[in-house]
Amino acid sequence: AQPPQEGIVGEIFNYTKFRGKVASAAIGMDIKDSVKVLETLVTINKQFPIPGGISLRFLKGTSATLGFTKYPKTCVLEMDGVDSATMNNFCERVWKKLEEQNIAYTLHWGKINFILDENRVRNMYGKPKVESWLSARNSLLDADCRKIFSNPFLKQCGLDKNLGPII
Repeated sequence: AQPPQEGIVGEIFNYTKFRGKVASAAIGMDIKDSVKVLETLVTINKQFPIPGGISLRFLKGTSATLGFTKYPKTCVLEMDGVDSATMNNFCERVWKKLEEQNIAYTLHWGKINFILDENRVRNMYGKPKVESWLSARNSLLDADCRKIFSNPFLKQCGLDKNLGPII
């Protein structure tokens, strides 16, 4: 096994000619939970190794309504590897274990996030923020536009709801 490496992203991940399908998942968490989350992930990885790598990055949180880096000091844990059932199963094990441990986290909206559903989105962001997002969507889009700007993922996440008449 190769020893852990330290450096900026370009120094560590400098091979950019990937071939084949690649999977990428990212968890956002409060920086205070990063050690516990990393320990959990390493424990799971010992039992269920993945064909990939893990990295951490730290950034300032966002005030965006459903921003996945919502924590004032956010740690993003990246899980990148070969697109496979093994990788998907690993990610799902990690997410469910964090929920069992009551560790709050979010998932990157544009990466692997198949576990997201209406309840998880509301748990991750809170009912007021989800309703604020829905209210903004409903005030910007009329009924016909909401049909056009909808898709199965929005439905799965409960982000296609009509909150009633547009005011």
